Amino acid sequence: MEEVHKKEMVAAIRCQIGRVRELCLSKEVTAEIKVHEMRKAFKRLNALLKMFPEELQIVVDSFRKPMRGIARRLTLGRESTVNLQLFERIVFEKGGLDDTQNSLLRGKLTQTKEESLLELVDEEKILVDVLQLMNLGNDNLLPLLVSTEYFVHVSDKIQATFLRSKDLFRVIAARYDAELYHELRKQMKTLWYQSEVKAPGQTEVPGTILEKLHNITDQQGDDHDWYVFLNEISRQKYGLTTDAMIQLKEQVAQIQEANLELLNQNLSDFFSLSELQYLELLRQL
Repeated sequence: MEEVHKKEMVAAIRCQIGRVRELCLSKEVTAEIKVHEMRKAFKRLNALLKMFPEELQIVVDSFRKPMRGIARRLTLGRESTVNLQLFERIVFEKGGLDDTQNSLLRGKLTQTKEESLLELVDEEKILVDVLQLMNLGNDNLLPLLVSTEYFVHVSDKIQATFLRSKDLFRVIAARYDAELYHELRKQMKTLWYQSEVKAPGQTEVPGTILEKLHNITDQQGDDHDWYVFLNEISRQKYGLTTDAMIQLKEQVAQIQEANLELLNQNLSDFFSLSELQYLELLRQL
């Protein structure tokens, strides 16, 4: 690995591990915020760890694979929070159902969120698992990444992730598929995190290719969140009638359609670039 990139990547990994450890031990941060911030840190760590060479992957995967397992558990807690937020949005923008049904559904979604976080943090003791894994990363993985001699072309890794994303875009361009859109988002999130190695701190700069990439992944996140929301409220525990579900689905569809129209145009513009043109834009930052 180019020495400058090695130092930056190790520093980024150390920063994320430290951040997660702080969250585990904090008494001030709520469980809801901890879950959200940990998931973001795990996604960034996962993207960076993918860039290390094959000869390190056995050691890297001993950290990355259990982290991915914990991330899946955290997702369930996060989704319950987002579902409640989306319901409040749909009531504000579209009206939702009548006042009585809105109140009942809001109460059930709130209960689901609270129970989900309680089960995750208090019953499953997930913070204990997270802290143990982060300590292993700090004590075992980081020293190895610092001391071992290895080489990898950062640009090649970014180029490969870009091409995988572009191939997925070609598939979804023909027809809408919520799961494929979500897979594309995961690839483009990885692309964003890996690209920051080449151009750190540029996501916040208006007009840069990294700002555009970040905005696209946010739009993709909105699309997937609505898909999860509809699946959740269709469960029997919420007791919605067929008419109520139809009404909510129609309102969600109106919001999704507006988002998808802009998202698809942004995706088309982004992937009009070749992988080499994308790398050149990164170099110019």
